Amino acid sequence: MWRILALVSIAVLSLGGAALGSGYTRGIEAYKRGDYSVALAELRPLAEAGDPVAQFSIGYMYAEGRGVASDLRVAAEWFDKAARQGHAMAQFNLGLLYVGGKGVPEDPVRGAEWLGKAAEQGLASAQNNLGYLYNKGRGVPRDQVRAYMWLSLAASNGHQEARLNRDILAQHMAPEQIREAQQMAIQWLDRVRQTGSQEEPASKTD
Repeated sequence: MWRILALVSIAVLSLGGAALGSGYTRGIEAYKRGDYSVALAELRPLAEAGDPVAQFSIGYMYAEGRGVASDLRVAAEWFDKAARQGHAMAQFNLGLLYVGGKGVPEDPVRGAEWLGKAAEQGLASAQNNLGYLYNKGRGVPRDQVRAYMWLSLAASNGHQEARLNRDILAQHMAPEQIREAQQMAIQWLDRVRQTGSQEEPASKTD
């Protein structure tokens, strides 16, 4: 089934990540035991000081209403701060908010841009959602080849929904389109392995 992942389904992948210090440790421990008010109090100073992991974590708590009243506008502000520093999950969440017009004005183009940044970092959920956008032509030009490429990359990362989406899409594509998309995915993976650059390859049909 084609769908944009709901914000509620997002795992807190950054917790236990790069931020350092006793305040961060106390914040994470409080979060894990469900003491969200303490977690917020410990993480907020780090977030305000510019730590992207803490910024993402606070954004997530505002999105889910953990320790605070749910507020997608505030969540988007914190996700934006972390996303601009390259935090993939924050980029993904922010992209979903723009695509859905939740907490921010609806802007599929901007949403696709943020999802693309997260997808280029190898985040499978972002790759799956970007494939959806290319298949539907929402925020990006409709391009089944590029959609298949991103879904294949997500599937190779173990994303089960992307595998199903890719197989459904394949039923509406010509064999030569599928071969082109597969080659693009291979080139993308090769470029990542060789250089660490995760820029998207150009489609022959562009």
